[in-house]
Amino acid sequence: MRYKDGKWERLIPMPADVMEVALVCRSCGHKNPPKTKSCKKCGAEFVWSNDESTRPKVEFGLLHPEDLPFATNLPKGLKLLWMQTDHRIKEAEGWLPESEWMRYLQGQPPNQVVSSSELFTFEPRFGIAIGERGTTQEGMLYQAKFVRLKDDVALWAEVNGVQMTEKGFLRFGGEGKAATYEVIHPLPPIAQFNVKRFKVVLLTPAWFSGGWQPKDGDWSKIFNAPVRLIGAAIPRAQRFGGFDVAKKIPKPMRSFVPAGAVYFFEADEPITFADDFAFTETPDEVRQQNGGANAWAQIGLGVALIGLW
Repeated sequence: MRYKDGKWERLIPMPADVMEVALVCRSCGHKNPPKTKSCKKCGAEFVWSNDESTRPKVEFGLLHPEDLPFATNLPKGLKLLWMQTDHRIKEAEGWLPESEWMRYLQGQPPNQVVSSSELFTFEPRFGIAIGERGTTQEGMLYQAKFVRLKDDVALWAEVNGVQMTEKGFLRFGGEGKAATYEVIHPLPPIAQFNVKRFKVVLLTPAWFSGGWQPKDGDWSKIFNAPVRLIGAAIPRAQRFGGFDVAKKIPKPMRSFVPAGAVYFFEADEPITFADDFAFTETPDEVRQQNGGANAWAQIGLGVALIGLW
């Protein structure tokens, strides 16, 4: 989240169907291809800084499934994501601010995005491994990368069943450093659309038994209704593991669909989404340990936005 214009504004990872299609020169209005360093018409140099007057205006577009006059090796029923444009395009980077969510979810490209450099910086730190006796281990020097938030930037979390004072301190992160928190009164709900053609935009990672989809390709168990997957924009998988404190053994490494992935669906009848809808599965062994519940949805995996395409 960032504090802007006297209020907190939520941000989400950039959806994978958002493309950067042109850099518009502020001097002459000429549209240049992405990655251009200077205007091809007037020669004005593009300077990327926090000063909007020195950097070009970025135009964005959206990919969507399209029937095309050539064959592909995509699985049966899936369509290639496409966009008609005169320029080369590149994947948009950064974060989508809440002020742009509704426009994006209604099938329109965003007007602006927020770069990561405006929100945080990476801070490298060196360390050395410590043995069981509390002494350093020879040859075990390492470097770790930490994230430092900038001013007026905070982490946003939603929790249930926890009572907290309005403001306070807590231990946060793997090192248990002190952090301040502030309870934010209920924010506007995330918009949902009850339509026959929709897209699911992941806000948090998701796990599926078939890697990027259910093992049998049956999405009805996710939506509790028959649907057809038409296309998907999925960034590189993320790998997560951990440590089982109870058993004192490492947890298995698993691949997750990352936040920002976009799935395009069609249905014969409008789909209704419950307030607790989660776009994720849970491994069978984890379900058995939790009474058959979709436990990974309960801890925040598979949080999603529903939009139009």
